[in-house]
Order: sequence, then structure tokens, then C-alpha cells
Amino acid sequence: MTSPKVSIVIPAYNHEAYLECAVSSAISQTYKSTEIILLNDGSTDSTGDISEKLAKMYPTIRYCSHSNIGAHNTINKGINLATGQYIAILNSDDIFYPDKIERCVELVRSNKALELISGNVGFIDSNGVSQTSGISVEWQKRGYTFYEATNQLPLSVLNENIIATTSNMFFTKEIWQKVGGFQPLRYCHDLDFLMSAYRTGIHYFDKEYSHIKYRVHEANTIKENISKIRIEIAAVIAVSLVLDNTSLLNTINSDTINYFTTFLNNKNMSNLIILMIMEFIRSRDRAAFYDRLYHMEVVNTTIYDGV
Repeated sequence: MTSPKVSIVIPAYNHEAYLECAVSSAISQTYKSTEIILLNDGSTDSTGDISEKLAKMYPTIRYCSHSNIGAHNTINKGINLATGQYIAILNSDDIFYPDKIERCVELVRSNKALELISGNVGFIDSNGVSQTSGISVEWQKRGYTFYEATNQLPLSVLNENIIATTSNMFFTKEIWQKVGGFQPLRYCHDLDFLMSAYRTGIHYFDKEYSHIKYRVHEANTIKENISKIRIEIAAVIAVSLVLDNTSLLNTINSDTINYFTTFLNNKNMSNLIILMIMEFIRSRDRAAFYDRLYHMEVVNTTIYDGV
């Protein structure tokens, strides 16, 4: 356990402007017992050419290219190829702090039972400049406020995904296998993985320690289709509620009832959540349920409570 091997999986899609910065942050980690698996998910820009160049420059990089199969499939493919006991995902537009991996290894050395670690997230713009205000920063503050008030991490992540991105996940390959990998969701495969891992394994939120820089730019996937995003969020909430084994609420009392009520009011889509619960119960197969949503065509429409 002195130097466990960590596999850094970098799924890359049309991030020619950011890829070299992301890979550089993985290469320059202070913890050196790592391998880097770089996967080009059918990019239509020069991401493939840049990836090939980087793979020739750095022998620790294993490079794969395939036709576009989506982020969840690309991540799963990378993890299947990984030879490390631990996995760290780095999206090709994000940046690791130099000691991210070393910090996570220190935490698992102190508690070998840990299966999932996430930390604090900083925000940068398209030019790499740190953001101290704006929509993303305010969103994070709201999420942290709820977490600090409730001390309920799974519920807080459902309320506002304060983990923010797959780039903020360090986990065992074993727990990835236990939860069935990343599911077929375009926008919320990260949220589903977190909730599944919270139900299954031992986790730690390293809130006071900065792990990654999340890049906010116009091409962020999360900005594509608000209706589809909300449907996927409601679906993950529904699955979490049906499968919950006290990971959402440690106990039922007046405080937790208030927390849960606040959470539902914040999401403002209880009707949609109920519909997703009905659909999931009907299928009882998490992967098949998500797969139907993944391939469903959704036009932008109003899907809020009371409308």
C-alpha cells in the first residue's frame, strides 16, 4: 500500500484548445506511480492529432482513438484498460492541482477502506483565469450552504452536485465494478455514479482541500438542453429514492424532514420525479431505464412544478 498505482483516465472530445493543459496537469502530478489513458472519442477537431503528439512525447500515456460513443462509454472503456487499483478521471478541459493524486493516496493510506474521494473545486474560464464570482461560483456557494446546514452529503449532492464533475472523482476500480460502471446518461452519468457509490461504498468529501480546476466555457455539455438535463436529474433522484438504503437520510426526524422538503422545493420538479419513480419501478433495471432516457428525443419544454 506504500505506492498504489493510479490510472488517470482522460476522455477527450473536441477540446483542442484545452487538451494539452489537461494532460500537462496529469503528467506533472507530484505522485508518480501513475499511468495515463487518453481516449479520443471521435473528435472532429484536432484533438486526435494533439493526442497522438502527446502520446509520443510522454511514455506514461496510453492512447486510444475510436468513433464517437459518448462520455460514459469512453470513461468505461478507459477504466477497463486501466491497470491501477485506483482510478482518477480528468475531463480534457479541466485541470488537476499538482498534488491531487498525492493527496488522495495519503487519504487512502490513512483509511484503506475508502473507495471514493472528492474534494473542493475551483473554477476557471476558457483562458484559465480563476473565477471568484459569477453563476458557477454562486451555484457552488448555494450547494455548500445546504451541505453545511444538513451535513448530509448524498442529499446535498442531489440538491446541487457540489462534486461538480467526473474530474473530481478518485475511486477504486472495484467500486466501479460493483456499481456497474458509468451508466448511459449524457449529462448525469457523474451524478448517478456518485449516488450509486454512496449507497455501496465508503466515501470521503475532502471539502477543505482543492483538487481540481473546472473550466467554464461556452461548449460545456451541461449547457446544451435544459429539459433533457432536468429529466436526467429527476431520473437519478428517482433511482436514488427507490434504491436508498439510508444513504440519503441517516434517520427520519423533524430536521431531516425539513432538509428533504427544502431539497424538493429547491429542485422544483416533484411531479417529474414521481413520474421517473413510476417508470423506474416499472422496469427495475437501472441500466435499461437510463438507456431509454439516453436515446429519447426531448425538445425544450417547461417541466417545472406548478406549470
